[in-house]
Order: sequence, then C-alpha cells, then structure tokens
Amino acid sequence: MVTQKNLLIVGSNASHALETYYQKHLIALGLPTSIFNSYDYYTKTVISRIRHRLGDMSIYKEINRQIIKQVNEQKPDYIWVFKGMEFTTETIYQLSKLSIPLINYNPDHPFIRTYASSGGKHIAQSVPLYNMHYCYSRNLCNTIIQDYKINAEWLPFGYHITQQEYDQVENSSIVPKICFLGNPDMYRAKAVKKIADAGFKIDVYGYKWSKYIASHKNIKIHELVFGLNFWNVLRKYAVQLNVFRPHNIDSHNMRTFEIPAAGGIQLAPYSSEHLHFFKEKEEIFLYQNDEQMLQQIEYIMQLTVVQQQAIRAAARNRSLLSAYSYEHRATQVYHSLVNIA
Repeated sequence: MVTQKNLLIVGSNASHALETYYQKHLIALGLPTSIFNSYDYYTKTVISRIRHRLGDMSIYKEINRQIIKQVNEQKPDYIWVFKGMEFTTETIYQLSKLSIPLINYNPDHPFIRTYASSGGKHIAQSVPLYNMHYCYSRNLCNTIIQDYKINAEWLPFGYHITQQEYDQVENSSIVPKICFLGNPDMYRAKAVKKIADAGFKIDVYGYKWSKYIASHKNIKIHELVFGLNFWNVLRKYAVQLNVFRPHNIDSHNMRTFEIPAAGGIQLAPYSSEHLHFFKEKEEIFLYQNDEQMLQQIEYIMQLTVVQQQAIRAAARNRSLLSAYSYEHRATQVYHSLVNIA
C-alpha cells in the first residue's frame, strides 16, 4: 500500500489543469498529494514571453532554485513532474540523484516541439534522467521503453465531468451546427475554413480566433468557455469536431474523452487509439483527410434525432463502462507507484 507516503506534483494548480484532477483523486485514494505550482516563480511580462519563445532558460532561474529547496524541505516519497519545460537538464539531474522516484508526464510530447509551450531541447535531454514516464501515447510509451530502457506506462487522457454536471447538460437543446472548442492554430484554422467553405455553419470557441480566420458568413467566433458551460458546448452541437496537432497523430487528445463523456457526437482524426477506445460509427466518427471529414459531417447532419440520440448515449455509456474518467486514471497511477517504490 502507498498509504503514509506522500507525492509532490510539479506543475500547475489551476482548477482546469490535469494536475489538480490527479491531486484530488489521489488524495481520495489515501495518498497525500501536494502541488508545487511552477507558475508562481516567473514573471509573465511581454519581454519574458519573448525570451520564453527564444528558448531563454534564464527566466526560469528562480523556479529551478525553488524546486530543489521545496524537495529538500518536504522530502516527498515521489516526485511527479508534468512536462517540466521550466526546468533545466541540470535541475532534473539533481532531482534524479536524491533517491526519490522521479516521474514525468508530458501532455504534449518530449520529442515533437510544435509550439513554444512545448518546451525546448532540454525536455528531450531530460528523458533518460527520470525513473519512469507516464505517456498519453502508446507509441511514445514503446519508444521510451525500447530506446531508453526506462520504465514507461500508457496513461491516456480522460474526462472529469461529474454525474451532477452531466445531468444539467443532458437535455440541452441541440444546435444544428458544427462546433470546435479550443484555441486556434494553423491546423485547426485550416479544418475550420474547409468546413465553412463547404457551406456548413460552424461555431468556434477560444482565444484570438479572429487572428487566424477572417470574417466568414459560416463561422461564428465565441470566447473560450469553462465549467458547466464547457460541458454544455461539448454536448449541444450536432457535430463536435476534433483536430489533431502533430504530436497527437495516431494517438488521441483530451477532447477524445471529454466529448463522449458529455454525450457529444465526435468527429475525430482516424487513429489506432481512437479505434481502441471507441466503436467507429456507433460511438465516434473518424476521418483520414478533408474529403472524408466533409463526408462524415454530411452523414451525421442527415441522421434522424433518434439515431443521433443513440450515438450520444452509446458514447456516454462507453466512457462510463470503460472507466475513462480521471478518477480511474488516478487509480492506475496509485497502483503503479507501488512498483517503482
């Protein structure tokens, strides 16, 4: 049993962060868990953001000092670093020498860096310094095991909608449009434009979409939503679009589980993991290219209300019966810690 030991999570303590979901459920399982909030130790000025994009690690000097201080004072039994983009390879090396199991979980990818928020080359350099890696991608998990001879465990994303929240959105009036919920980038904007140009109405939710998409009669831009509004948006549209970023190819992302858990009808990229988690055309719809994406939208929009309701129910039931929640993911983590103690 892990009881009486304690875990230090290194990451974000924001209410919507994965770290807080795991903290909540691990504490409930009997593992005292605290969060070292990385965002408390560096400034968020325009200049610091520019230096961050340029890979200037000096802006993280204080946080690298503070994490060593925190670990020496708290003496946790486990250290679980989420991504770790703020920490130098030297800092991770120092932590690895403390005889405390050091674990990493990168919700982006250690070897595919598409955005500044993915971190710099130090992320990849630090991979062999950890005792264990949790990986959302099964392929990444296998790569770390084979290439680095390090223990790695497949830990997919999950969902955190409660039954009470689901009950409040279950009977939402359906909007006969396509929706994309998430902040923009060139991959997402391309898919949205393709759908709008084909004559379909699509609503997008997120920050600064207007920078990526010019005024279009078929596109309506909304601010990003949180809490109950987040789940309501995921459920109430006729089609909920999922678009992969490069590091998600042949894997999955957070929306993979959030959409069906809310009872939404998901149209997502084809991948081996999507086929593993859900039944195609019964619980999820998949596309391999733009043409298939548009064909699937046309097909879904022509389904009867009864057919659509059946798909929503099936997706929701699959999420429940297959234990895709973060509560269940945390149980997996809890038990795996025993094996690396």
